[in-house]
Parts: sequence; structure tokens; C-alpha cells
Amino acid sequence: MSIWAFYRYHTYTRNRSFNVLHRGAALFQQYMVDIWLSIEMHRLEYFRFNQQKLRADLYDTARRQLLGDQDVATTGRRIVLPATFAGGVRHMQCSYQDSMAIVRTLGKPGYFITFTANPNWEEIQAELLTDDEGNKMQSTRDRPDLVARVFKMKHDDLIRDLKSNNVLGEYVAHVSVIEYQKRGLPHSHTLLWVKHPPNTPERIDDVICAEIPDVAGPGGQILHDVITKNMMHRPCGDHNPNSPCMRDGHCKSRYPKAFTDTTVLQGDSYPIYRRRDGPRIDHPHPSSSMSVGNEWVVPYNPYLCWKYQSHINVEACQGLGTVKYIHKYMHKGPDRATVEFDTGPNEIQQYVSGRYIGSMEAAWRIFKNEVHEHYPSVKALVVHLPGRHMVTYRDEGSAAQILENIESGVTELMAFFTYNAAHPDVNRLFQDFPRFFTWSKYIHLFVSRIMVDS
Repeated sequence: MSIWAFYRYHTYTRNRSFNVLHRGAALFQQYMVDIWLSIEMHRLEYFRFNQQKLRADLYDTARRQLLGDQDVATTGRRIVLPATFAGGVRHMQCSYQDSMAIVRTLGKPGYFITFTANPNWEEIQAELLTDDEGNKMQSTRDRPDLVARVFKMKHDDLIRDLKSNNVLGEYVAHVSVIEYQKRGLPHSHTLLWVKHPPNTPERIDDVICAEIPDVAGPGGQILHDVITKNMMHRPCGDHNPNSPCMRDGHCKSRYPKAFTDTTVLQGDSYPIYRRRDGPRIDHPHPSSSMSVGNEWVVPYNPYLCWKYQSHINVEACQGLGTVKYIHKYMHKGPDRATVEFDTGPNEIQQYVSGRYIGSMEAAWRIFKNEVHEHYPSVKALVVHLPGRHMVTYRDEGSAAQILENIESGVTELMAFFTYNAAHPDVNRLFQDFPRFFTWSKYIHLFVSRIMVDS
């Protein structure tokens, strides 16, 4: 049994059997963080000790150094933290490039959806421990394992609604990233591509609303309560100058919004949604006693909010800034400055010293839940100049043996030119090749998908 499976086994709830871990409150939160750090450090140690002999460099540079009888151990640079390690810099860069590949093919996304876990979900509250009189002995903070498992189910259900049920339009593609609110509740940012994006005020009004719903309207009292409890912007401005959304004396989200009878498109910015002057309510924020109306409502989709009873912000995308935002946000880390004197780059140490983690994130990662997903799949194609492709090699054996190994390597770009030379009638671009051909890493050639399927 791996260390990962061992900790997961002891974290799960089984038939309401006694588990002292679940009764630890703040100690359980610390335990979740500690065991995730143990798992992650175990993985980092694998990269540290199993890639010591691996080198990577440009082919021309390695060949010139090896022919010059230079010590093999001094050539190249170490591959310390590969893109397969979720949370590392290369993983973030690859995720961003995959998302931009979808943008290049499909254009800008249609919707930007933010889905936040609700600690009051019945699935969570029903599993909190109670005393003999039925009184709650725990809060949601004490059970990050429950929050992670329930949010995973809800988020998967949301993606199914978007993909299979076409709730926001005929589905084409999506990119989703899981994040955490300053060591708090998990939430997801999802970019959604649909066949007919919301590019007119009428189409936007059919899907997105920025008004307090009528109790007598569709969704009834349930939708009204969800919106007034979860979709009202917190008090800011003159009402609360210390609100987290305040920047230089102004709300960064520009609340309260102005009333308008029609939705107005704004080029590359989010639309100005329809907000008619209507009934007012007392603000649900515990520290506020102000009366609010539609000028404080966060845009939402009525069906999604009614079904999931949580904060689900839905925006109509008009630009590409959201693609960069969702990946930068996941890896932004704390504000800090570091100065070091070292003999070489140590990406593991840079990763360890630049991170912070909370119990909710630890539970999510312990359960092996993904932090990034996208559909359709994306294949990375590397473009390089002649002799400037990356090669990997071990510093074992003579320089002549290593040189023979790296000279036998063929990249996909080199195979693309070879295929076109042998098949002048193909006439396809390099970026379109994966749609019609499969790369064989054994023979270093592109093979027709028809041949692979047969």
C-alpha cells in the first residue's frame, strides 16, 4: 500500500464507525495539512533523487560539448520539477498553453463560471457529528474531508450539466481550475465554449440575470433565498471601506452597479447586465444593516443557482483575459521577495519556499482530485530551429556513446517534414497533424489514424 492510499484509507468515513481523527477539530485540520505535506515531500524526494543523472540541453550545444571532450556531468541543466507535478511552474505553464490551444482553435470562450462550495449543503451538515441530544458538535471547518468530497461530487455534476444537458447552450469545450479562498472553501473557475455564444443582449438576458428574483416567479422561494443569501456583493465603499474588494478607495468589481433597463455589450469587457430598479431587502452580510437592491446582485444563471444552492457567478465572456486569469490565480501564492546565492537552479526548493496550504486544499489533494481539467484533449507540438531541439540523456558511458544516442533522436517536427517530403499531396499544417495522424514514439513517425483504428 502506498503512503497516499494509507492516509486516504484512514481519512474516509465508514458506516459511522468511531474515528478519532474526525473528532480532532483544529488538530484534524493540522493533521490533514501535515499528511499532505508528507505525501508531497515524498514525491519531491523522488524527483530529487531519481533524476540526478538526467540532463537536458539543446542538441547543438550538447553535441559541441561532447565532441570537445567536456565532462558529461557538467553539461546541460537538471530537470528538477517536471510538468507532471501538479502545482509546479511547468505544470501551470503547460495548463495555460493547453487552454490557449483550445482558444486558438475555437476562439474566445462564451461563459466564465465561478462555483463556490456552500458549507450549508445538506450533504455536509448531515454528516457533522452530534451529541446525544442531536446538537451539532462540529463546524464545517472541522471536516475539510467532507467539504472536499461533497464539492467534488457537485462540481462533477455541474460539468455534466454543461456537457450533457447543455444548460448554457450546445456544449463544445471547457477548461476548469480548482482554487481555494485564502486557505478557505474550494471553488472552481470554468471557461465554457458553446456552439452559439451569448453575443447579443437578448441572448444574454435569456441565460444570465443580475436581479433579485420574485418569490412568485420561476424558482419560487428557494431561488429567492439562494440569491439573497449567496449572490449579493458584500458591503463595500462608504458602507465598509475595509472590505477586501476595495482598491484605492474604490471597489475593484465596481459595486454598486448603475441601474439599466437593457443589457449593453462592452467590447472586450463583461457586458453591463440589465438591472432594473426594484424591491429592496436587508443585506444578508452579518456585519451589515444596509438596505440593498439589484445594484448589488452578482450575475448568475437562475437554474444553476436553484439546483446547486450556492454561489455560482456566470459571466458572458467578451475577451481572452479570463484564460490567463484562471491559471495565474491558481499559482499566485503569497506576496514575497527572496534573494538567494546558489550554485544552480533548485526548482524544488523554489516550490517549497513559495507555497502555502490549508486544510481544504490538503483534503482535496489527498483524495487525488485534479486541480486542472479541460476538454477536448490537447497535444503539445514543439517547434524548433534545425539542431535546436531538446535532447535528454544520462551522464553514464563515454561521450561517443551519448552522442550516438542523441543523434538518433527524431522530433515530431522533423518527422513532419519527412512525411511531407514523402507525401507531397498531404498539404496539412503542423498544428493540424494530430487530428489526422498519431505519433509513434517507437518508430518516431506519424502514423495515419485510419491505420491505427484498423
